[in-house]
Amino acid sequence: MFRSVDRLARRLGYPVMPPTLGPMRVLTLRAWRLAGELASLGVEVIETHPRSALISAGVSSVEELLVKLGFKSQVDLRGLSRDEKDSIIASITAYCYVVKWCLGKVEAGDGTIYLVDLGLGHNS
Repeated sequence: MFRSVDRLARRLGYPVMPPTLGPMRVLTLRAWRLAGELASLGVEVIETHPRSALISAGVSSVEELLVKLGFKSQVDLRGLSRDEKDSIIASITAYCYVVKWCLGKVEAGDGTIYLVDLGLGHNS
């Protein structure tokens, strides 16, 4: 079942999946548990979707996103797994959230998905 924020994101062209769909259910439960643990430690937790963050930034890869933001990587990104690259994209989104720059979002009554907005792609 899609949340309102997921339906809105899909209408805007972002390829989000419902959190209750098959394997997403396990990831969602793990994320909720981790978010609760982090929040109990005073850490602010935000939701993002790495592929959608790339789309909203108007880029097709984490490498291109880093270049557009003017960041230099000390790591050879070519050998990283998709999950590792997704975590870099999520970290960049969190950076944008903290500095209140380059931040886009899709927001509905049941949630907010934060994205990267460089004014080059989708505007959210």
